[in-house]
Amino acid sequence: TEIYTLSLHDALPIWTFTLAPPQPGITSISLSGTNLVVNGANGLSGATYYVLMSTNAALPLSQWLPVATNLLNADGDFTITATNAVNPQAPQQFYILELQ
Repeated sequence: TEIYTLSLHDALPIWTFTLAPPQPGITSISLSGTNLVVNGANGLSGATYYVLMSTNAALPLSQWLPVATNLLNADGDFTITATNAVNPQAPQQFYILELQ
């Protein structure tokens, strides 16, 4: 969370407010063999993000496995390939994007 302070005039009180950083979103997901390719946008430039995977969506995120990590580019966009992240033998797999 970023904090910004603005003073319009020395005689006026200083206004302080908090703005939440933009939240990245996944724009597309595709498979290339057992590789998961995730594209997204609207993130905070230079922020670190993780693609996490679990076979049980009810687990807390602390128990999900990180399958890829990267930095958002200057525009807040990203493309990441999680190599061998898909197990064709698993009945289902869930993925989530986590921003640090």
